[in-house]
Amino acid sequence: MLNRVELIGNLGADPEMRYTRQGMPVAHLSLATNESWVDREGTRQDRVLWHRVEVWGEMARAMEQHARKGQLVFVEGTLRYNEWTDREGRTRMSASVSVAGASARVRLLGRSSREEQGPATAPVADTGRAS
Repeated sequence: MLNRVELIGNLGADPEMRYTRQGMPVAHLSLATNESWVDREGTRQDRVLWHRVEVWGEMARAMEQHARKGQLVFVEGTLRYNEWTDREGRTRMSASVSVAGASARVRLLGRSSREEQGPATAPVADTGRAS
């Protein structure tokens, strides 16, 4: 079986850092990807899709230090679902991409609009896989 997600998109905000009770860092990202197609009438249609991404451990710390809103980012991880009950007693579900472990990667592909210098392509965190 395979559970693997690869996305390239722009960060919608700076990474939001949190820590588990055990002190493990987790960076929460909002990643935008674009989808384009031509409809039956021949009109080009565009849509922005938003993805929740959780980056764990040392990769999270690297994201906190280097990633900024607007930056183009490559993410490789696994799809996870979270289910909870809201205040009205309704069951809710959300999906996110989890970036953790040996098969996960995060790589900055370009500068954010706020960066003025530095390489256009810079790795943030790789978990031992060859690029």
